[in-house]
Amino acid sequence: MTASPSSSARARLTRSKPNPSRAPYYLTKGWIEVGDTPFAEHDRLIQRYGKERAERMIQLMLANYKRLALIDTGQYEIERYREYARQTAERFNLRFEEIEGSNALVKKMIYGPWTTRIVLAPPGEPFRYEQFFRR
Repeated sequence: MTASPSSSARARLTRSKPNPSRAPYYLTKGWIEVGDTPFAEHDRLIQRYGKERAERMIQLMLANYKRLALIDTGQYEIERYREYARQTAERFNLRFEEIEGSNALVKKMIYGPWTTRIVLAPPGEPFRYEQFFRR
C-alpha cells in the first residue's frame, strides 16, 4: 500500500513545472543517522577524490538547492539533528529552515481507514500507474 495524491495535488503537478530552486533539500533524523545525504557523501568524496574535486562534485549535486529543511515530526528529540542541519546548511551555503512534519499518513496506511489516498494491492500483485489517479 502507498499514498495516492489528491485530485488538487494532481492538478498542481500537471499545471506547474517543477522548480528545484524553490524546493529545499529535506533532512530527517533517519537520513542524518544513516548518512544518506549529499552532505555525508561529501566527506566520502574528499577521501576518494581529494578536496578540490569533491567540492566541484558537491556543487553540481546541490546546484538547484538554495534551502535545507529539517522535518520535525515530533517523534524524537530534535535539538541534536537541528544543530547538525544548521551546521550543514551553513557549510554548504544553504538557508536553514525547520518544517513541521506528521506521521498521520503512515498511521493511516497501517491502521486505516483506507480512503482514495491509499492504494492497496494484494500480496504479489504489482501496482499500476492508473491506481494512483483513480477517484
